[in-house]
Amino acid sequence: MQLDSWGWVWAPILIYVGGIAISLLLLYLVIRAAVTGALRDHQRWMDRTHPQPPRTRRCAEPLALARAGAQDRMVAWVPVESSVIDAVRYDARAERLDIRFTSGDVYRYAEVPAFVVHALMAAPSKGAYFSAEIRDGYTFERL
Repeated sequence: MQLDSWGWVWAPILIYVGGIAISLLLLYLVIRAAVTGALRDHQRWMDRTHPQPPRTRRCAEPLALARAGAQDRMVAWVPVESSVIDAVRYDARAERLDIRFTSGDVYRYAEVPAFVVHALMAAPSKGAYFSAEIRDGYTFERL
C-alpha cells in the first residue's frame, strides 16, 4: 500500500489519537475496577459494623389472625417506663404485639418478630423506638 503526500501527514496523527484513546480506555477500566472494589469493601464493612434487622412487609388487608390459625391466647401485660406507652404484651407464637398507650388506647401489631420486641424493651426511649421501628413498619388494628 502506498501513501500519497497527505497520507504521511494523517497516519502519525491517527496513530497518536488511537494511542490516546486506548490509554484513556485502559485508565477508565482501572479506575472502574478500583471504585467497584472499594464499594464492595465498604458494603462488607457496613454489613459487619451496622447490622440491620430485616424489615417486614406491610400488609394492605386487615388482620386475619383467626384465619392464620392463631388462637386468642391470654398473654400478661408488661408495664414499661415511658411517657407514651403504658404496657405491652407479646404473643411469640402468633408474632402479635399489643401496645397500651398512656391515653388508654390499645393497638395490635401483626407479624412482629421477637427481636423487635426485645429491642423495644431494651430501648432507653420506648416511645422513640416505637415511632421509628414499629408504628409505620407493621400492620395494626385498634382494639
